Amino acid sequence: LAEANGHLLEATRIAERDAQGNEGDRKAQGSLGVQWNKLGEAQAGAGDLERSAESHARALELFERIVKLFPDDSVSRRHRAISLGFLGRRLHEAGKPELALPVLERAAGAFESLLTADPGNVRFREDLAVTCNNLGDAHQQLGCLEEALRLYDRALAIRREAVTLAERDASARR
Repeated sequence: LAEANGHLLEATRIAERDAQGNEGDRKAQGSLGVQWNKLGEAQAGAGDLERSAESHARALELFERIVKLFPDDSVSRRHRAISLGFLGRRLHEAGKPELALPVLERAAGAFESLLTADPGNVRFREDLAVTCNNLGDAHQQLGCLEEALRLYDRALAIRREAVTLAERDASARR
């Protein structure tokens, strides 16, 4: 794991070098954001939640800038929402549910916006369902069990809708 994290850090540094001076290059900036999220997930896997949250915050900062420049780019908007979700999850896992809630609520709102624009997109539905589960976990940690249950029920309903929309999609059925 340490070796893998080292490689991810090196890949992130390369992506940073490629993105430097190319602030208007959606691909270079987006690749860097994705790299920061990958690094953040590896750091979380190694148990370094603080460093993971910092990496996801850096990814979020990049995707915020990209979305400002390209507001109609659904790929960048999704990556921004994913970054919010990762950051919120790390805050929750670090025992900071009061900080996680507003971040996860922003993520849910972003995924809802994407889904409104593309209601048949199964991937957006799954993203929203995962975020509802994470929100439920944060509410549960705060002792708000009724709200947690409501969010878990919503996640299940979203997943059922996904199966109805895409009966042949193995990922949705799973």
